[in-house]
Amino acid sequence: MRGPDFMVDQLIEQETLFQQGLLLMESGKKEEAGQAFQTSIAMGDCLPQAALGESGNLPDDAGTLR
Repeated sequence: MRGPDFMVDQLIEQETLFQQGLLLMESGKKEEAGQAFQTSIAMGDCLPQAALGESGNLPDDAGTLR
């Protein structure tokens, strides 16, 4: 099993790719932006799923500020 450091590194890499995609879109480089977005999506979400309810969905109050 991979540790928390790997997960953080993967999230950082995923976010970096997403941000690069945004910059490429702003530059009019749509094909390259699409590739960056696809790579980011393909990496998958490595956040722990503990926040999900038993149904696999976020709890009803997940968007509520406390």
